[in-house]
Formats: sequence, C-alpha cells, structure tokens
Amino acid sequence: TTSYPCPTKKKPDKVCSKNLTRIDSLKLATASLLAQIDAADPTATYVRTGGVSYNSVAQKANPLDWGTAGVLGYVNALTADGTTNSAPAFKIAYDSLTLDTEAKAHKDKQGNGQVPAKYIVFMTDGDNNQTNADKTTLEYCDLARAKKIEVYTIAFMAPSRGQALLSACATTQSHYFLAESTADLLAAFKSIGQQTSKTIARVTK
Repeated sequence: TTSYPCPTKKKPDKVCSKNLTRIDSLKLATASLLAQIDAADPTATYVRTGGVSYNSVAQKANPLDWGTAGVLGYVNALTADGTTNSAPAFKIAYDSLTLDTEAKAHKDKQGNGQVPAKYIVFMTDGDNNQTNADKTTLEYCDLARAKKIEVYTIAFMAPSRGQALLSACATTQSHYFLAESTADLLAAFKSIGQQTSKTIARVTK
C-alpha cells in the first residue's frame, strides 16, 4: 500500500488520510482525470474513451464510447492479480484508435470533418515478465507515434525495466511520468488531463 499525504488542516480529508493500495490509487487518479474531461466536454459531444487492463493477458476491454462513464465503471471494477504483459492490451488500444469506424463516429456526431486528436494513457507498476512483451509493446508504441497518436506513460512504483519501457514508449519525454507515490500519480493524471483538455477546448471553440 501507499499513503496519500494529506494537506495540513485540522480535519484531514477522508480520502487522503487512509492507506491506499496501488489499484485504489489508480482508481482515484483515473476519476480525477475523467472529471477534467467531463468539465471540458460536459455534453459528451467530442470525447470518446475506452479502457483495457492486463496481467499475463489483456482483459476484456471497455470499448470506445462517448463520454467517460463506461471507462470509469470499468476502472472502478478492476482487481489486481497475476503477472505482467502489456503487449496485447497496448495492441488493443492502438487497434481501437485506428479503426475507420472511429473516425466515422466523430464525423457522424459532429459533422464538421475535423480529425480527432487521439491519446493512449499507458500505466504499469511492474516489469513485463512474458517473452518478447517489451519488444512487442515498443513496436506498437512506434506505430502509434507514426499515426500521430499521443502516448502518455506513467511508471507507478515500477522497477527499472518497467520505467525504461514506459520512458521509451512515451511520445516525448514530457509525456512520461515517474510516480513513486499516490500523490505523484494524482499529479501525473492531473497534468495529462490538463494537456488533453486544452485540445478539447480548441475543438469546441
């Protein structure tokens, strides 16, 4: 577990005063990120989100859909167990964003012909321990870069090899975050939310 440090005040916040597991920290940070997206797109007209988790294999994904409710429920239902293999899940994320139907969904909804900005937020708290998982993941990171999909990565209390993988996968080094505590993780997701919300604001003006 990790402790989220509380601000100094007479009555500590109930959330930050308790010890959080890594999965609970992820849920808290994800909720914060999605709240920023909701604030930027309150009518769910411009943003589609989805999610996929992984251990030794990719879990059943939450497909891309309008708004954030689906992915929030998906993340809140996650449990932590098993070994680590990021490659299949990253491939699912990449494939989902590059489908022709995804561009069509935006065109049909908005009718303005704008090409949507696309993002992958990739987090791990461990090293891949499946054969060729790092190599395959990086191949898809390169494909995402070539397709102008921005990849944000967060190494959350991850060992050195996991950190190296995420650093290499990020679109730029400013897209990579090293988080050693829940507070760091919240700050990373907040930063990602601020950066992506700027894009939403430009589209909606």
